Amino acid sequence: MGMWRYGIITLLRQNFDLLILPEYLSDEIKDYQGWTRYLDGQYIRTWQVHIAKKTSHKKHTQNYLGSYLKKPPIAASRLKAFHNEDITIEYHDHRDNRKKALVLSQKELLLRLLSHIPEKFFKMIRYFGYLSNRRRGELLPKVHRQLGQRLAVLTRLSYAAMMKGLLRVDPFKCILCGGRMVFNHFEAGMGLRKLVLNVKMLVLQKQI
Repeated sequence: MGMWRYGIITLLRQNFDLLILPEYLSDEIKDYQGWTRYLDGQYIRTWQVHIAKKTSHKKHTQNYLGSYLKKPPIAASRLKAFHNEDITIEYHDHRDNRKKALVLSQKELLLRLLSHIPEKFFKMIRYFGYLSNRRRGELLPKVHRQLGQRLAVLTRLSYAAMMKGLLRVDPFKCILCGGRMVFNHFEAGMGLRKLVLNVKMLVLQKQI
């Protein structure tokens, strides 16, 4: 909090000429020296930031904030169509609680996404104390032992599970008959001509 307060005060100090002070301050502060004296007094104050009203649904608030911290601005599954220069996106309208389609040009979509993408090297989450990156491995197990918590074993997600969760598409489900496919091998660098030939063989139900 101290670093954040220092950064805000420094920004206000450097941009005195661009500020429009409220009426109750403009009568007291006449020049840059007066503005500096006023800001110096802010270091000894305790800042209380008003964010929003308290919510009764903690789990919902946690999931809502987490989606902004760890997920991309828009899920790939919401991109429904691409035609010419226009992109169709599915979104949830909270006013009537219905899903609707929004058509945007590529430029409009990029401009909307850029406002959600942080600047380079900007840290979205900072961890302190026993959660800091440097001491987490040493202190976090001690915290779990003191609280009597048993850690769950993490399971690794397969490629198919990640693709199904991201795109809502099962890569092992045949798009022709709906049956289950078995992974045989992976081949990189297959040319366009061979890809087209393989599709024709699948349509004709021939073995590739």
